[in-house]
Amino acid sequence: MTTEATPHPQKKRFWHKRRVVKYTIISALLILIFSISPLVLPTSDLTPSQAAQARAGAARIIKPLMSAKEQATIAVTNEQLTAISDTVSYTVPAVQLRLNSSAMGILMATSITTIPGAVYLNAQCMLVPNLEGKLEFNQCRLGSLPLPGIMVEYLFKGIARVFFGEEALLTFNNILANAQLGNDKLVINFHKPGNLKASVEDRITDTFKVIQELRQLDSADTETITLYLDYIQSHATRSDNTAELVGKTFLFAQSRSITEDPVDENIAALWALTMTLGAPEFARIVAMPVDYSLMLPEKFVLRNRMDLRLHFFFSVALRLASEKQLSVNIGKLKEVMDTAQGGSGYSFRDLTADKSGVELADFAISSEDNARRVQAILAGSKDENLFIPLLHDLPEGFSETAFQRTFGSESDERYLAMENTIDGRIAALPLYSDETSTAYRRAPAVNADVALNQSDITVSQQWYQVDTHIHTRYSDGVYSVVQIAEQASAFGCDAIAITDHGDQNLKQVLSDTFWQDVGKAANANPNLSIMAGLEWNIPPFAGREHVTVLLPQNDQTPAMLSAFRDQFDHYGKSTPVDIDASAAMQWLNQQYAGQSDSPVIIYNHPSRKDASEGENQHDMENWLQQSPYVIGFSGSPGHQKKRGDDNGSYSFKFKTRHGWDPAIAVVGKDWDALLMSGRQIYAARAPSDFHNDNMDYWPCEFSTTHVRATSKSPRHIMAGFKRGHFWAQHGKFVDALSATLEDSNGKVLANAGDTLSTSQTGLQARLTVNLAAKDWQGFATSLDEVTAVIITDQGVDTRTFYPETGKNPYVFTVPLPPRGSHVAVRWFGRSIQPEQHHYQFFTNAVMVQR
Repeated sequence: MTTEATPHPQKKRFWHKRRVVKYTIISALLILIFSISPLVLPTSDLTPSQAAQARAGAARIIKPLMSAKEQATIAVTNEQLTAISDTVSYTVPAVQLRLNSSAMGILMATSITTIPGAVYLNAQCMLVPNLEGKLEFNQCRLGSLPLPGIMVEYLFKGIARVFFGEEALLTFNNILANAQLGNDKLVINFHKPGNLKASVEDRITDTFKVIQELRQLDSADTETITLYLDYIQSHATRSDNTAELVGKTFLFAQSRSITEDPVDENIAALWALTMTLGAPEFARIVAMPVDYSLMLPEKFVLRNRMDLRLHFFFSVALRLASEKQLSVNIGKLKEVMDTAQGGSGYSFRDLTADKSGVELADFAISSEDNARRVQAILAGSKDENLFIPLLHDLPEGFSETAFQRTFGSESDERYLAMENTIDGRIAALPLYSDETSTAYRRAPAVNADVALNQSDITVSQQWYQVDTHIHTRYSDGVYSVVQIAEQASAFGCDAIAITDHGDQNLKQVLSDTFWQDVGKAANANPNLSIMAGLEWNIPPFAGREHVTVLLPQNDQTPAMLSAFRDQFDHYGKSTPVDIDASAAMQWLNQQYAGQSDSPVIIYNHPSRKDASEGENQHDMENWLQQSPYVIGFSGSPGHQKKRGDDNGSYSFKFKTRHGWDPAIAVVGKDWDALLMSGRQIYAARAPSDFHNDNMDYWPCEFSTTHVRATSKSPRHIMAGFKRGHFWAQHGKFVDALSATLEDSNGKVLANAGDTLSTSQTGLQARLTVNLAAKDWQGFATSLDEVTAVIITDQGVDTRTFYPETGKNPYVFTVPLPPRGSHVAVRWFGRSIQPEQHHYQFFTNAVMVQR
């Protein structure tokens, strides 16, 4: 008979004596090493002066070390050492560093956050001179655990040897042996190998590789990166811009990911892009030789700027080589340094490019699903809007003083709000968000299913020719108000608005002399209504973007215009109100709240200096949210005597189309995109932007805006603008025009500019055009092409008509689509001219909300 062995009772015990001892020792060590409070307090902000001191101190250390001379001197102040440690603490997540030097020695202390707000790993050491004057490690501790100084010294020497070579170890020993300590300065006269720089550069690639392996960072096969580099070089000459090259690169990655790991492919693709669009030196990080011929020319930009391209791809490389937050912090550090004296200033545009690059790299390698999403969206694209948001309206150029006055510090809620704006724009990019629509304020609608009063439409109101963008000799024009008024009246204007520039250096703008001239002009031209406004340099563009501001015309107008200009014109200014236009808009909202007469704000020559598609829509969306007085764009920019490539003074990226801004003239662009959102925006405006008669036609000579109003008084003309009851043309080939909305019985329900709330079906838009007998030059007129643009929340469609000659008036109709939460119909027509600069008219849209 077999008996089962009975386990020894001691072996059944979980808490064996030796195990108890082991866990006790481990627990004791953990208690000794880790702390519940940091030794070095966290640094949340870094001032520009601290950053400048850190840069100067780092240069005093690095330059002697990297020089070819064998005898070198490092001289650094205690203030610079402290600034260096503050900069490290600011930049490296979860790490706080403190360096202090005195005649007694050098203190080195650090706190590493292991559990935020709860557990810290503290370490400290002193470097003190021995009897022979050599610096030795002393009073070293890891938490509360004492460490032998010799062990710490061996650790540092081991790091120097392994990562930087024997030359670095020799240099380290010589530095320890030759330091001279003072109360506020550390001086080291030491000997070093002349080839130290070359030795370090030879070893740095291997160092990066070891660090990557130790930290288990994403790595990429150098052969695969080389494959992408060859692909990029072969396609660069056939690519027009950075976005197109990025699209081709990810198309290649997508094709290879059929059989390969998409994450690995994205890593290789991104490394190749950073070496060609960022810096060839990034090759060292992935153990590849540096090839400076890889760098692509400056035609490859982002948001039309070379520096933004560098910011973006440097940040991509930083994220590939390190952690996300560290990469972002390095970008912030660069901006802090730029605010110091001599720097370019703190730029939120640069910071946006930095964060966008970090986000792309982080997302593209975060998972297989995300890697494939990036490939699917970017593959074959030419659109930079997919991976970097619009940033043209973000402020930049802040000096240290201006930054502190505007934002306080990086922990201030004003700064955090700006950073949240940037983060929100990045998060909304198509790469990361499936949301394709934005909630906009809908236009106020006539809340009735019946026709407007017929007398409101045709009887009590008339059409008046108006020009609301004119400059005089009080800004950068040539003529007086009296001279301009005489010519405007002679060419048929019923009303004009003088809108001199708001630039603060133009001392005669809105001066007493100016107002006296306005009075004289009004007395001399009783049949002409004269308004005074301002061409506002809207923040934060420093004069790049201009807006016409018309205030109610009364005894308070001079004071109100001057107050607005003094506080809010942004030409050459940097003040706390200049982050965006919201403070100025709020001021107008408060001044005119509850009044029957209110301002009119119109965006002038919108695409003239744009760098990217969509800027006008973006800006208009912001301004519409800030004030109800913003009514729309200027469809034609003026400066129509310029008939070449610079028509309208559009000498930058975007050009006019037969004298009209592309945001308005090109179907489906910014104007139509806003109408698609359900917002009634007006753009049928054609002012002269008159400065002189060399590049401009006189008001109402060639460009005319026709406003329907009760009278030509300023009050009624401005009311007509606010209702959208205006259309515009070049060449004076149209005598009269009517764009209406009708029901199935032909009853007029609304006019162009109106928004009607109705559930009726069977509606149609009607356009009636009466040609003038002669155009502005006395030639016979023609109507050769008419297009109806039909906009719904689903998209944009067109219907084009080619009228028969000899008919007058011309009538065109289009049925409204039966579906969609809203429908808008606008019209434009063309008179073909021999010189191929055709005359056109544009109407505002009539909108139906269902």
